Amino acid sequence: MDGDLASDLLARGAAPEEVRELGTMARALRECVGGCVKTEDGQLDILRESCQPKFSRWPLLPGDVIVLCSDGLVEEGFFLEPATLADIVRNNMHCSAAELALVLVEAADAMQRVPTILEPDGFGDNISCVVVKITG
Repeated sequence: MDGDLASDLLARGAAPEEVRELGTMARALRECVGGCVKTEDGQLDILRESCQPKFSRWPLLPGDVIVLCSDGLVEEGFFLEPATLADIVRNNMHCSAAELALVLVEAADAMQRVPTILEPDGFGDNISCVVVKITG
């Protein structure tokens, strides 16, 4: 789960069409690691309940590739689709982890749009990507 409203709604069984109707609101974060609120005296109070990351465990084998990324790299309907990311990884297994990360970032970056008269804000997001290749 990405921690955004769309992921949460889809996980709870909402129809994809309903989620798409939310537009950019679907990308609003519902979960994140860290967070704070400002108290009445102006101090920052850490929200302890939001400082508990979620963990998943998978058995890893030689040849597996792990891609840790922000939603600027993979987001269905906006940047790279998960299947496209998988194809890029499969087609670039000869690359080092650093080279593969660069290939992925360049592919997602190519989908971003610079501001124009018709779209003054353009469209894009920051892209962070770490690739780990498991060797034997």
